[in-house]
Amino acid sequence: MGDMEYGIPYLYCVRLAGGENDAAAGGELMTELGNRGIMGYVVTHSMTVSQYSYMQNIIAAILSAFALVITGVSLIIIYFKISNSIEQNITNIGALKALGYTSAQIRLSMVLEFTLTAAVACAAGVGISYGTLPFLEPRLRHFAYMVWDYRFDPTALFLTVVLIVGAAMLVSFFGTKSIVALDPVQALRFGLRAHSFRKNHFPIEATGGSLTWLLALKASVQNRKQNIMLVGLMLVVGFVSTFSVFLGYNTIYKKMNLFHLVNGITPDVEVTVRDPDAFYEIAELSGVNNVFWEDIQEMTVEDYNVYCTITDDFGAIAQLPIYEGRAPKYDNEIAVGGVLAQSLGVSVGDEVTVSGNGRSVRYLITGLQQGSTNMGMEIYMTEEGAKHLLIEADREVFCIEVEEPKLENSLRLVEELESMYGTRLLSYENSVETLENGGDITITVCILVISLLLIVSILVIVLSMNLLVKTVIIRKQREYGIEKAIGFSSGQLRLQMALSMMPQTAFGAVFGSLFGYLLSNRLLSVLLYSVGVMKADMEVALWMGLLAAGFVIGMTFLLVWVISSRIRRISAYSLITDA
Repeated sequence: MGDMEYGIPYLYCVRLAGGENDAAAGGELMTELGNRGIMGYVVTHSMTVSQYSYMQNIIAAILSAFALVITGVSLIIIYFKISNSIEQNITNIGALKALGYTSAQIRLSMVLEFTLTAAVACAAGVGISYGTLPFLEPRLRHFAYMVWDYRFDPTALFLTVVLIVGAAMLVSFFGTKSIVALDPVQALRFGLRAHSFRKNHFPIEATGGSLTWLLALKASVQNRKQNIMLVGLMLVVGFVSTFSVFLGYNTIYKKMNLFHLVNGITPDVEVTVRDPDAFYEIAELSGVNNVFWEDIQEMTVEDYNVYCTITDDFGAIAQLPIYEGRAPKYDNEIAVGGVLAQSLGVSVGDEVTVSGNGRSVRYLITGLQQGSTNMGMEIYMTEEGAKHLLIEADREVFCIEVEEPKLENSLRLVEELESMYGTRLLSYENSVETLENGGDITITVCILVISLLLIVSILVIVLSMNLLVKTVIIRKQREYGIEKAIGFSSGQLRLQMALSMMPQTAFGAVFGSLFGYLLSNRLLSVLLYSVGVMKADMEVALWMGLLAAGFVIGMTFLLVWVISSRIRRISAYSLITDA
């Protein structure tokens, strides 16, 4: 196999001995070929896998992060479910203690109950996941162009069960510790509830205003545990919702933002033209905001195989992904990918040896760049700097920034270039068209992730509010019956309950959204690290957090109103017991 036009007459496949690192071996092979004056390039197994599977890495990172979020929320719900269960069954617990059962025995029964429930749910979840993998595998194959092996993994199963069930057991253990100090006599008399010495906030006789709003305000400050749970949940949901809005804005409304972040140097239109005067002719076309040329060569940096982007002026590139330092200006300078810099243990101001074309030269690192090109194993070098390695850059690939990067403008420009150069136009890539037609895998995956995050946020709100509202109704059933007896309607009581949860909901949602506003780019950097993104800098604005907070508050109010409809079944007559 070969391509004589590009000087690669043969293709060799090399099988390494066991235990050898293919990246290191590829770098050594490139250096050796250069020392012998042989033009060539090396593609390693790990490089190929990384290039084809980076979408799966993104999906795995995001799903792992939010699996931790869901697990944390579930543990919070378990803790407060136990606390509520103890409060609701306090007389039964007192009776068990009076009959001779120890606190340890009662705690063990409750811990086993929640641990077994977690184990059953975990087993069901694992079964569902393996059941859905046959349907997901073809789609993952579409992203990676290779078969994905999803056979049963006992190690993964063991770790999943141990972590989830173990966490549920620990939370259950600590959640039941209040049983130890519970006195049987107090438990049988419902504790000190009938003789509470807590401060009476907003006394009705001394506070003006609507009675419904006043009772809601009193209820909102009476239960500390409920308030802590609600604030904690809304912090998480507010953060996740803000991150969803942030991703949605930068991937759906402004698709180029994520495209630039992930792909590094990404012009609107890229053409390969075999014409020495093409650069100046393209620059003069109407609708062209900027044009620069680039050439990509394979080199080695301290025996690491890298791609080198060469041009004459990096300052002419508007979307240059330099996140630390500056781009190279002089012939002894380079910028290196962040992943490569971490692998070498170097930073801005250090020197490294670059090898290519049989020569090795020391260069000064002036900047760190990011992007998915070669999974971050990339360097930038000026045209004059490449001459030290006896490399003459080809000026055939031209990167064009359109004045108004709209689909019709980019298509018009491509048509004009085709008519100008004919067969001399070897190839072109219209990034604007790719994004508008949904052809970019990164954007597609992010849209799926956004949908998943919104579903997760809604599910967390539904589950937590369902638990909370049921608990409040059971705890205050007698109180609601009395209020109905003195004239309150079911609608007023439902409104009272919904309003009583709004201060905690608003507090948690607003602060969670604020954290989302401040940390979204940092979180995205962590999630996209595997594809070479070191420091995300996409657009983030305060309105994103406000929109997310408004969504969370509105959704919570609506859910509480709907779930509390069971208050209509409560009446004063149902609370009367025969002597």
